[in-house]
Amino acid sequence: MRVVATICAIAVGLMPATGADRAEASTIAAKSAQANVLLTVISCSKSGKAILPEISASKTSEIRDKSINVPSSVIRATARIVTVLLSIEPGTFTVSVLQGSCFTMFDLTVLRGHQRNVVVAPTYRVFRDVLNHNSIAGTLPLKGLRASIEVCSRTTCDPASRTGVYSKELTIDGDAYYGNELTPGDWYLRVWFTNVPASVIIPVGSVSQDQKQNVNVRHDLTLEDLQTLWSRQRPCAGECTPPPRP
Repeated sequence: MRVVATICAIAVGLMPATGADRAEASTIAAKSAQANVLLTVISCSKSGKAILPEISASKTSEIRDKSINVPSSVIRATARIVTVLLSIEPGTFTVSVLQGSCFTMFDLTVLRGHQRNVVVAPTYRVFRDVLNHNSIAGTLPLKGLRASIEVCSRTTCDPASRTGVYSKELTIDGDAYYGNELTPGDWYLRVWFTNVPASVIIPVGSVSQDQKQNVNVRHDLTLEDLQTLWSRQRPCAGECTPPPRP
């Protein structure tokens, strides 16, 4: 399914999305059964004029050339920043943003009832295809949590000590977490507080190397999981900061 954004209105301002913008977006979201994405595009153009982006999204589990129009509106447009509100059905999508001669592409997961807030910066003449569409997402019971995905792709792997694992910090957006373009292997969700040296590891799924690369896992975090986090008091490596992506 290919989704093409149709721009409906333009509001000109001088600053990126503000609290008022987000409040307006939340009001619009409440009127729709679909989820909203507040997408801010940082322009790479030096023309001094506002250039509206062309935005399309293909659902990773469907054929890309099947397209529908998605309602959208421009919340703010300046020469440097354009903020667009998209209304889209829940799922995982590969999103393309074309703004003049600048382009970017990325995977995005949307949960029903949870607005996404995304900032992208297209670049000149750079094409980056998304080949791996595996993703994980879920809700959080409290704010202030951090999370990463630990992937074991070898037999000599220990997610507790991070021996032989690939680690990627997840995006916290509102009261939910999101991870896209994840490598195959055994997946473990690691959750911790910002200022507490304790973490909990939760097995959340397994993706084999020969599996189709569009596996989408949802795991909602509960208060019981947090109680486990406190009881284990397991220090995490690197002051609870996952290592950089190799």
